[in-house]
Amino acid sequence: MSEVYAEQSAGDEAIGASGQTDYVNVTAATTLSKAARFVRVTPPASSSYIVSTPLLSECKGATIAFVCVSTAGGEVQIKSRGDGVGESGTAADLVGDNLSAVGDYVILYNTGLKWVALKEVTT
Repeated sequence: MSEVYAEQSAGDEAIGASGQTDYVNVTAATTLSKAARFVRVTPPASSSYIVSTPLLSECKGATIAFVCVSTAGGEVQIKSRGDGVGESGTAADLVGDNLSAVGDYVILYNTGLKWVALKEVTT
């Protein structure tokens, strides 16, 4: 990953030296770009919001790590865009439990057919 890093609001991205988006800070509902690889999520004070993955066809073979950086009271859901095998256009939950506490994380891999959770730690 690039050493380039900056604080952003929902959906904004820090572009690394390679031109690839290395870090994305998310504080509200958003859809990730195809270049996102490391996503820091901050839950809301209450309720929840959804972070949607890029389309499968846009980033085949990509790995995206999501990590929760705050325990604010709310939750962050990680969902597909509904383009995976068996999803029939309906967004699928990709995490067994929503991200809600500091240190919660999930690592997703795009097989080209669907997003697969390689590792998940949620509380």
